[in-house]
Amino acid sequence: MLLILMYHRVHGRAVMAGALRTHLNYIRDHHPVVLPGDELPRGELSVCLSFDDATVDFRHQVYPLLQELDTRALVALPSRFIEVATNLPLETRLAAQDRAVMVGDYSTDGCPLCTWEELREMQDSGRVRCASHSHNHANMTDPATDVAGEIELSTQSMLRHLGRAPETFVYPYGASNRWVQGELSRRFRYAMRIGSAMNRGWDDNGGLLYRVDAENFWPGGGVWSLSDALRYRLKYLGNRLRGK
Repeated sequence: MLLILMYHRVHGRAVMAGALRTHLNYIRDHHPVVLPGDELPRGELSVCLSFDDATVDFRHQVYPLLQELDTRALVALPSRFIEVATNLPLETRLAAQDRAVMVGDYSTDGCPLCTWEELREMQDSGRVRCASHSHNHANMTDPATDVAGEIELSTQSMLRHLGRAPETFVYPYGASNRWVQGELSRRFRYAMRIGSAMNRGWDDNGGLLYRVDAENFWPGGGVWSLSDALRYRLKYLGNRLRGK
């Protein structure tokens, strides 16, 4: 089975000291940590770490932990808001990130997201895989959204700046429907939505993968219990029976 955990920002959280390190260390020690397309060991629960939005705290707080713990993660980026590089101090960027998150708009000044330069560095380290999070952080199910444009602009931006096109799309807001998924499947091998369920494997459900909100675990340094694991397995079965 495959469990994909969903994370957002970590900066500014009122959490136990070292909670994220404790959480990631536990995962690394107890489960194979995988990225999309990796072989999944039989008889084990594999875990994929997925971070949304590519906020600057990913580069300066999460990435060092990935290096320290010798593990890997997927980061999904909204390409429109990524700058090539910046000389702004980290404190300025973190403050801008927190303001941007509060109003739901990453187009503010202060470079609140990772730069292309930083994303290229992390990608080239082998610790980070980059995924598309659309171009405008768009709700892909909104009738006003140009789905084809979001796919094309995001893909071409990542190809130009990172040297490779993404294989994975992470739905902004977790919002998906069958028509949009059909369009995405023409370009991306995998798509990730919110579903609070496990997955049987990467290609199960046509590559439309469920994610579980990691906020339920890591702020206290904890991990999932046996009851959590059973609930996510049952949710997977329920989703499949309902065709979701």
